[in-house]
Amino acid sequence: MRPVDDRRSRPLRTESSGPLIRERRAWRSRTVEGLEGRQLLTAAPPHIAMVSANTTDSKSVVVDYTIENAPIDQSITFGVYRSTDSQADATAVPVGTVTVFGPASGHATLDQAGQSATALGTHQVVLPLPGGLPPDPSRPYVVVEADPNHALGVSSAADDSAAFRTYLIGVITHGGVQPMSWKVAGPPWEQRMARQLRQEGYDAVIPYNWVAASNHAGEAARQGPRLAKRVIANAGEFPANSPVDVQFIGHSEGTVVNGLALQYLQENPDPQLNAGYLVDTLLDPHSANNGIIGQQYSVSGGLLGQIARMEIDHFQSAAKDPAVIVPSNVDRAEVFYEHTPVSQTHSSNGGLYNLWGQVPVHGSAVYFNLTAPGISHAGTFGVQDWYRLNVVPTLANGDGFITSNDLTVSPAPTAVAGTDRQAEISATSTPTYTGTAAPGSTVRMIAARTDSSTLVPIGQTVTAADGNWTLTTNPLGAGVYRLKVIASPVTPPGRRPVHMTPTAWPKPLIVNRGDSGHAIDSSLIHTTLI
Repeated sequence: MRPVDDRRSRPLRTESSGPLIRERRAWRSRTVEGLEGRQLLTAAPPHIAMVSANTTDSKSVVVDYTIENAPIDQSITFGVYRSTDSQADATAVPVGTVTVFGPASGHATLDQAGQSATALGTHQVVLPLPGGLPPDPSRPYVVVEADPNHALGVSSAADDSAAFRTYLIGVITHGGVQPMSWKVAGPPWEQRMARQLRQEGYDAVIPYNWVAASNHAGEAARQGPRLAKRVIANAGEFPANSPVDVQFIGHSEGTVVNGLALQYLQENPDPQLNAGYLVDTLLDPHSANNGIIGQQYSVSGGLLGQIARMEIDHFQSAAKDPAVIVPSNVDRAEVFYEHTPVSQTHSSNGGLYNLWGQVPVHGSAVYFNLTAPGISHAGTFGVQDWYRLNVVPTLANGDGFITSNDLTVSPAPTAVAGTDRQAEISATSTPTYTGTAAPGSTVRMIAARTDSSTLVPIGQTVTAADGNWTLTTNPLGAGVYRLKVIASPVTPPGRRPVHMTPTAWPKPLIVNRGDSGHAIDSSLIHTTLI
């Protein structure tokens, strides 16, 4: 009920009168109008104060945060970014978002202590990142921002993010049998690449020089532990608890050295390196060992070519290098190889011989075939020169040039009836394969029966705009097949072709197997299909 205004029965007073002013103030305090002018107290919205962020494996981020004012019933979104500094500003690049669920979702996320991750108090939660945290020299900071879309009603806060810095070491390892005139400074190409990596933002570079030892057969295997210890020492020069990424770049027999160094790091873990991301770049991997399956080189005809063949075989017989491996602690391995005939190498090694990359290597990797006239193992224009000119300039921004051209392949689930040793057993004579490649790429699958050297095209398709492709093979007769998939990417406008063709080797395929006692020759299954 509106109060009765009894001011009409009172004597008129001037506005400047002191008693009148005091009476009006008292009257306002008694009216509804006066009550509406008061500020009512409301509950503060929940607020997330970020305490810290870091990583222990480069595949996830560990965050510590405090929830203040009130618990959160629904969920919290955390945004992860790569940045030039410790702020998630407009120049930061999103890595991904991770949602932590509250009780209202029906499947509440628990923190590391087993408590609800959205309750009042301090929490530690591990945020998985499917793509991990690969090296990004131009953006060495990883920033985690709580509630980036301000869904919790807090528009901005000074403590809504936490960050940590990553450090990056580049390792360059040359191959075997190097000129002794290079024993002091190492191969010129290795020195040039080291300078370029520093320019791209690498925090430290190790151009590993084993020229003097490289001329002695069997020395490659001894270099792995030495290199690994040097990497550990370099990592220790960065702030404690900081994750240290490493990219190993090896050429030819240098890939043997790097593989053994990575294996040593796996067997002798270092916390900072374990927290970092390991990249293994293999340039024409070549183990000095005649027992490696697959063709190893191309030699010219005539007497000089035969002498070159004998010299290569003699050195490799004495060396007996272990096969090139990609240990399981490697987060990403990429292989660039060539199989260019010596006649097309523009006089590589005097036109007498050209070593080849031994592919596929042992372990998980993506492959790029560089075979083309003029590209050689280590001649006038070697694979290491191609990589330095075409890929190194792209490394500052996280190497998107390479990853965007990756080729993946796997049989569709309905196409597989089982497995036999390392082979897939097809459920049909026309199995379907799926995968990803650069949009617009032409994907071709070729096959060879293990009892024949004839290569046969068995299917072709074009990658969709989202990078996915599906290929159903032509009808295949009964037998065991070795398979190879090739993707020919479309050259982007303004970029000249760089002869980079992604390749992949699916598991061998058994079609219409027949009786259960059918034997598979394992040496045939492992034969490289080039």
